[in-house]
Amino acid sequence: MLQNLMSWPWTLISQKVFRDALKVESALLEKAKKYREALNKIQLYYQYVNRIQNEQKVNALIRQQAEYEFSKERLLFELERKSRALTQRLTYFGLIFSVIIVLLTLWFYFDKKKSNQLLSDANKHISQLNENLELKIAARTKELVKKIYNLKSMQIPILIKLDNLLRS
Repeated sequence: MLQNLMSWPWTLISQKVFRDALKVESALLEKAKKYREALNKIQLYYQYVNRIQNEQKVNALIRQQAEYEFSKERLLFELERKSRALTQRLTYFGLIFSVIIVLLTLWFYFDKKKSNQLLSDANKHISQLNENLELKIAARTKELVKKIYNLKSMQIPILIKLDNLLRS
């Protein structure tokens, strides 16, 4: 029966069953006083156990290597994601800063334009006041000159009379 079990393809029996079957077969052969065959079976058992342990260790190493590679890739991905997020934030900051600069420039432009318009209006008003003042001064000067002329013309006859009085 064990011979039939041993001849089964590897795909049909599990590794644990095969390993246990080797140990049981070795024990049966030892009881049957077939020590050489029992020794061969127990050696085969230990070789198989060692092979399984080695495969498990190799698989564990491969799994650790894969986990390490995965964690390294995950860290690189996370760093790249953070770098992109930082770049995106800096881009947004630069864009907002640029918009603020443009808005400030426009505000200063329109404020300067408004101030220039107010200055121009004030200059026109001052110019008009100056013209009005010059006209008033000219009119007043003319009026004063006329009064002075009138006073002089009135003064001459008085001076003549006074001169006559003093001579007499």
